[in-house]
Amino acid sequence: MDLTTRASRVGAAFVRIADTLVDEYDSLDLLHTLVEETVALLDATAAGLMLAGPDGVLQVLASTSEESHLVDVLQQKTGVGPCVECYTTGVPLRARLPAAGPGQEHRRHEPVPRRDR
Repeated sequence: MDLTTRASRVGAAFVRIADTLVDEYDSLDLLHTLVEETVALLDATAAGLMLAGPDGVLQVLASTSEESHLVDVLQQKTGVGPCVECYTTGVPLRARLPAAGPGQEHRRHEPVPRRDR
């Protein structure tokens, strides 16, 4: 993808995200738009967003697919998985998840930590 096209796509994504920031906006709508735009910009198949509350407990806030949501919820409930490891270590990961079924490819899962200071 050339830089002009990528810059246009990023600019359009920011416009769509900014459009959700109106009076009385729904923060979950904003987060859902964020994960949808991430999938589009990175040519991913799905994305999810987990955030830790003040108590340090991860919560699933947005997903682009039912499968992504299920993977994140299972990690949250069991306390294990690439997202949990990424959160606890602060290190981006590349993990291969088992194939969803016979004859299907393994899926990659690439959690990236983000911490506010």
